[in-house]
Amino acid sequence: MQKIPRTLFALHTGLRDQEIYGLRWDWEHDVKGLHTTVFVIPETEIKHGRERIVPLNTVARSIVASRRGNGSEWVFDLDGQKVSRMNDEAWRKAREAAGLQPVPVHDLRHTFGMPLRAAGVSLEDRQDSLSHHVGRITTHYSRVEIVRLIECVELLCVEEKRPEITLVKRA
Repeated sequence: MQKIPRTLFALHTGLRDQEIYGLRWDWEHDVKGLHTTVFVIPETEIKHGRERIVPLNTVARSIVASRRGNGSEWVFDLDGQKVSRMNDEAWRKAREAAGLQPVPVHDLRHTFGMPLRAAGVSLEDRQDSLSHHVGRITTHYSRVEIVRLIECVELLCVEEKRPEITLVKRA
């Protein structure tokens, strides 16, 4: 079942559903010296029109690895075709199968951000991880910043440090 990996990917990256479904293999970049990759989503594909870097933690990397070689230009495809949205009947069925409350897909972004806050990740690092740029402009990511963002999202994978993840419904 593909829906669960997409949901887990959303929970571990904070991506919007259209960013997940538009995620292309040619946006994946090696991070020199770290033996890992990140995705760089072009500004034309982002809601606020600024390039977005997507750091991958262990869970997100394993999902990407499981999708590698799918023969599609998109990381998450359906029979080689781009999927248009996640908030549909498939999302409802996946939610019910996992025993989750009826919440919109976008709330997965809140569910990504809250454990980061609970784990002590700074506001600035949470803003970068969620691609929120209100009130400040991040003009370029250095290798040090990428390492820090990966460390932040990796906190979601460390069992003894990870706060319990619960879905957060918008007010």
